[in-house]
Amino acid sequence: SILSNDINSILVDNNNGIWLATSKGLSFFQPSLQKNKYFYFYNNPIIPSSILINHVEKINADEFLIGTDFDGLFYHNSESKFSKKIAFPNGINQISAMLKLNYYSYLIGTNKGIFTFDLRNKTCSKFTFKEFNFDLTILNLKQLAKNKIAICTNKGIFVFDNFSNEILYSGLNSGGKSFCKDAFLFGEDLWILFFFDGIELYNLKTKKLKDLTPISFKGKPINYCNFSNDDKSIFVSTSSGLIVQNLKNKEKYKILKTKNGLIGDNIENVCFTKNHELFYTTSTGLFQYNFIKSKSKSVTSYENYVQKWYNQLTETNEGNLIFSISDYFMIKNPSLNVKNNKTPSLEIQEFTVNDKSWILENNEMIFSHFENNLKFHFSALVYPESEKNVWFYKLNNLPVNEVKNGQIELSNLPPDTYKLFIFSTNNEGRKSIDSKIIYFQISHPFYYRWWFYCLILSVIILVFYLFYRFKKKELLKMAKIRNQISRDLHDELGANVSSINIMSKMLMQKNKMDDNVALQNISKYSIQISDTINDIIWNVNPKFDSIDELIKKMVRFASESLEATEIDYSIDIPKYSKEIIVLENEIKYHIYLIFKEGLNNALKYAKAEKIVIKINLTDNIFTFLIQDNGIGFDISQTEKGNGLNNMKSRAKEINAKIDFKSMINVGSEISFSIKI
Repeated sequence: SILSNDINSILVDNNNGIWLATSKGLSFFQPSLQKNKYFYFYNNPIIPSSILINHVEKINADEFLIGTDFDGLFYHNSESKFSKKIAFPNGINQISAMLKLNYYSYLIGTNKGIFTFDLRNKTCSKFTFKEFNFDLTILNLKQLAKNKIAICTNKGIFVFDNFSNEILYSGLNSGGKSFCKDAFLFGEDLWILFFFDGIELYNLKTKKLKDLTPISFKGKPINYCNFSNDDKSIFVSTSSGLIVQNLKNKEKYKILKTKNGLIGDNIENVCFTKNHELFYTTSTGLFQYNFIKSKSKSVTSYENYVQKWYNQLTETNEGNLIFSISDYFMIKNPSLNVKNNKTPSLEIQEFTVNDKSWILENNEMIFSHFENNLKFHFSALVYPESEKNVWFYKLNNLPVNEVKNGQIELSNLPPDTYKLFIFSTNNEGRKSIDSKIIYFQISHPFYYRWWFYCLILSVIILVFYLFYRFKKKELLKMAKIRNQISRDLHDELGANVSSINIMSKMLMQKNKMDDNVALQNISKYSIQISDTINDIIWNVNPKFDSIDELIKKMVRFASESLEATEIDYSIDIPKYSKEIIVLENEIKYHIYLIFKEGLNNALKYAKAEKIVIKINLTDNIFTFLIQDNGIGFDISQTEKGNGLNNMKSRAKEINAKIDFKSMINVGSEISFSIKI
């Protein structure tokens, strides 16, 4: 088991283990771990070293037959430490299988046929059955049922009854499938396993042969290794997973792979025990499978070097497992669960801050606010199964966390003071003697200081003050411009339009041309232009930018317009506080134009005898209502016109609501509301 015979140094540690430094690597040997009949051949030479064991047959508690790949057959007594190589005729050295015939006789399968081994005199003789001498490569010998024996060869399978000397089935040299690896008998059904070609079922009663290889496996380069079974299912180990086949319903099966909880898909051996436990081997070890949890766990074997392969996995009559691993074999009941009492050490192998190496000089460290990504890489070497060590850590009052890779990552830690408590356990859950406590602090950034808050508050106050000054200055500037515009409109444009109106009337009176249409239109349009200019002046002049001035303007316009007619009217003016409520001139102007348009429509088209106007201001909601008892109109037709659409467009522009109601020969109503 040592990596090389070229040994440079030997060191005995405090656990009585031996470390051997060789030219090809480091080996470790722990004699105290040899429990439950572990057979380490380098410790007690039984057979030549560095050979491959194919099969081990247990004779009794202390006696074994050991078959090797190219070194022959050995007899070994573990109590007397006596070993003997059994001579075979014709120099046969390759032993592939063994089967107990009776208390003293064993069948020995070789690469050149089958031999009978007599335990009393330790001699071998050629085995024949009727005319068959089986000069073939024997791959397996299997006791199917009482007196029923299967011989698996490179040329097929042969099944016979050793009591009645009856041939039950022969597929030798039949031109069919070869390299038979295993066989199993369930009632009259003979299950046959071929290494390269899958599974066949032969019924001894009907003589019918059926292929039961899974459809997904057919035509693929898959190796089929061995059978194991209980009273319901047969288990088949393959290089592509584990087949679980129902014995009664032959169409029902499933394939277990890594995704189903296996550790590796290349299954070399499978064994279902009397205790209803399923064990299997791969090139990496021996495992037990739990069907309920769909999970595998490694069976502790305490081997001290990387294994090559498992050649055998069978169950003894006592319920123990016997398995050969490369050049030694072991007998063990995995359910005994041999405890690992060695406690792991706990050392910090590497410490990084923001992925940069950091020297851990003491257990109290202070980091800046951006140095908040810490990694602790721990080592906790212990034999055996050090890969199953688990690390636990607790940060402040947070729950305990578990890591299995020995690396604790603390990312994006906020500024605070921290206490990190760490310990580890071995594969049996035994806690490390030493634990570590590390104190560290993530500092607050400078912008978490009181003076920084005061500075920011001062800057905010200054910005708001400057903005207020700027805004006030701009408003005063805009008010000055609006005053200038309104004064120019009134003094220049308004005066000129008034002059045009006066002169047109003087011409009509002087020349007695009252029926002159052109002069009448000049007078009419000059009056309209003068009214429009007055409205513009009213809107532009900032001294009229209040809700009170708007209501006065609306009431004045309504009164002047309705007084010139014979229509009965009423204007309901709201009672409200004279507190100045300033309006944006755009909103003020749109409200006035909507009111003006609505009232003009009632005067022009309603033919009403009475018009009611209600203006109200409640809780900053400004509303007005125009009602008439006129002829009414069809809203669906009238909405196509520009008048209502203009009012709707203006209302939408200032986020106001306007509604029209009308009934023919009953009257119309316009309601408007806006939040001031």
